[in-house]
Amino acid sequence: MATKQPKCLVNEVRDGRFIRVWKERREIVVQVWDGPEPNGEPKGDWAMPGVLGLETAIAQAIAQTT
Repeated sequence: MATKQPKCLVNEVRDGRFIRVWKERREIVVQVWDGPEPNGEPKGDWAMPGVLGLETAIAQAIAQTT
């Protein structure tokens, strides 16, 4: 059985890092790569409560990945 791929809400470069964001149930999942391309494994892979909102979750993930 194939695994359903999440729909990315954000898939872009911010602060020189590639960011990918999607929602799983009530959580916001944020992946952070160093550099402008998603090469290899993400440097940070964070699940945040959905009540934070997208922008806050992204900012928090970037801060935690440094």
